[in-house]
Amino acid sequence: IPKGIKKINFTTDKINDELNALHFSDMALKSFIENIENKYPNTIFVIFADHCGGGVSSMLENYEIPFALYSKQLILPKYYDTYLSQRDIAPSIYDLVIGDYKTSNIAFSGKSLFQDNNFFADFYHNGILGWIENHHLIQLNLTNNNLKCFNISQLDINETKCTNKSIKLRNHALSFTKISQDLLFLGKIKSFNRNKYIN
Repeated sequence: IPKGIKKINFTTDKINDELNALHFSDMALKSFIENIENKYPNTIFVIFADHCGGGVSSMLENYEIPFALYSKQLILPKYYDTYLSQRDIAPSIYDLVIGDYKTSNIAFSGKSLFQDNNFFADFYHNGILGWIENHHLIQLNLTNNNLKCFNISQLDINETKCTNKSIKLRNHALSFTKISQDLLFLGKIKSFNRNKYIN
């Protein structure tokens, strides 16, 4: 924490410095938001991390980050219990500010939190492609085609036997990754819209 900020004694053990850093971060964010709201009351704040804190127990948790949209004037509080991707932020903001992103010709590869129901998220780490959809997680090793399957309940991740549903999720992961990467490298990402709504 910056010099001149008095530390709080949350605990007597070694994590007290970490707790003070988190507390200072929260207070700094609160101060920032209040200052902006006083000047520009119709501001929408998009709050998310670019990575997690590390030191977690599973590969998925290395890619789980918080995401919040906040505007005192424009958004009613609501909690969404779903896995999203960072690619879902732009269409969500578009829906909130401009209108229905599906009727525009914007090249979003994500979905909107405000009108879509079926979300997914993916990650890639050292040859492992991960895909989360409907509380199921698959991890596909791209070097040997080994597939691991998990059920997700709240914050618990439990390995389970792979099923036909797992194979379907593996195909979703491979198809989405292949199409989006090919279009990106060809400079034709706008044509992704033709494929986006196929289930």
